Amino acid sequence: MHEGETVMLGIPPESAYGEKGTPDGLIPGGASVFFKVQLVEVLSAGIGGSPKLLGVDGKAVKKGNDVDKAGGGLLGADGKPLF
Repeated sequence: MHEGETVMLGIPPESAYGEKGTPDGLIPGGASVFFKVQLVEVLSAGIGGSPKLLGVDGKAVKKGNDVDKAGGGLLGADGKPLF
């Protein structure tokens, strides 16, 4: 994922709110949750060290490397790489 790009991230029910859903009932049990996310800026030298983005293979993805061929480091709702 490059700065300025937008993706949809899907979270399956077992990793989101489970079978019960939210206490207020706005998200029912067994629901998948989706987020539209835009990468605005990549920060470095954060508190406690530099933040790291890991690819789908678990290896560090560095800014400026060939991210598109590496799968972008993001998974879709089906668990497959987005790119």
